[in-house]
Amino acid sequence: MSIFDIFRSKRQIINKRFHNTINLFLKVYDSKPTMNDYKYFATVLDRSSSILDDHENYLREIAEEKKDFDLNTSIKLFKIGTQTPRDLSEQELAQLYDIINLILMSFKKITMRSYVERMSMALHVLFLNTGVMLDKSLEEKYIKLWFFYKDCLKYCEDFKYKKHLPDELVKLVEEKVLDIK
Repeated sequence: MSIFDIFRSKRQIINKRFHNTINLFLKVYDSKPTMNDYKYFATVLDRSSSILDDHENYLREIAEEKKDFDLNTSIKLFKIGTQTPRDLSEQELAQLYDIINLILMSFKKITMRSYVERMSMALHVLFLNTGVMLDKSLEEKYIKLWFFYKDCLKYCEDFKYKKHLPDELVKLVEEKVLDIK
């Protein structure tokens, strides 16, 4: 967080994080990825699907540790935030960001570093999905990122874009990347 962030709204701060995250992800694409990069990111996409499929379990684990954690609200916000984030108020969006950070912190307790790294990146994949639905200025970069993801799909075991992306992003990816009309 920079000193100038104190003058920004929560939404502006989160939008800045969306932009920083997608720029970081695009560095892999811009560096001419190898087959190993595609396989690695396939596992990241697979882990993002497991987070979506098992988010209630992750949130329950947090609730067991943090007695003031509102499990029901967190489950609701996570589901809305990863499917239709425009339905969230600025305050709820900030809460979603906090929930994502709590999940991220829970991963850091795991000792197997390679697993933690993939799970952390997977959470960022979900964060970017939310971001592109909230900030249309990210769309061009997201499409570029998906040209990279497209080459990862053949290595994915669990991730199915039609199941694990929000409908809005399925349509965008099919139209702009997969050329499905």
